[in-house]
Amino acid sequence: PSIPSLNKSPFNSSSSAVAADFLCSTTLRPSSDTNPITSLSIHGNLIYAASGHQISVYDRATSSLLDSFNGSGDCTGSVKAFAFSGDGRILTAHQDSRIRAWKSKSKSTESNWHKLIAALPTAADRLRHFAFPSSYVAVRRHRKILKIQHADAVSDLAVNDSQIYSVSWDRSLKIWKSSSLRCTESLQAAHDDAINSLVVSKDGVVY
Repeated sequence: PSIPSLNKSPFNSSSSAVAADFLCSTTLRPSSDTNPITSLSIHGNLIYAASGHQISVYDRATSSLLDSFNGSGDCTGSVKAFAFSGDGRILTAHQDSRIRAWKSKSKSTESNWHKLIAALPTAADRLRHFAFPSSYVAVRRHRKILKIQHADAVSDLAVNDSQIYSVSWDRSLKIWKSSSLRCTESLQAAHDDAINSLVVSKDGVVY
């Protein structure tokens, strides 16, 4: 009895044009639709869709599936977000606390034309920090990790000029240099609880 009647909804009213304004033109299905879609993004004439840890790429004009990658177990953790850097890299945020950078090959009709080039933090970046005690933070009792790495799922990414920004369920905000993929700054307790989203303005203000 406490649930409003659907007949009272304005969307069912004959005077509403909402139903006529928005019509489903097509349905895009990943090659494996066993997992829900966790993230969508548009880059140029391509649509990127994440389903679990698999990423599907569609042509916007034809709605055809062009490529599917990260589905062979190369990377663990479902994809939470996409971002695109100015140098052509595709960045993905993952449940397993990593950020992955991909490079698309020259335009090709063949499958698997997205190549994994790095997982952040990179091995070189870890090597630069691991010997210094000040580079570590405690994430729980008797466990420390490097400040440059996330301790929980990376929930969102943003790119502004030469910087990559990432937020996580571990409450931290990290800034990475796009050219070297090195972490340049880490705010460990940017919020009191998990951070699920961020956006960066053109003048560099992070929200």
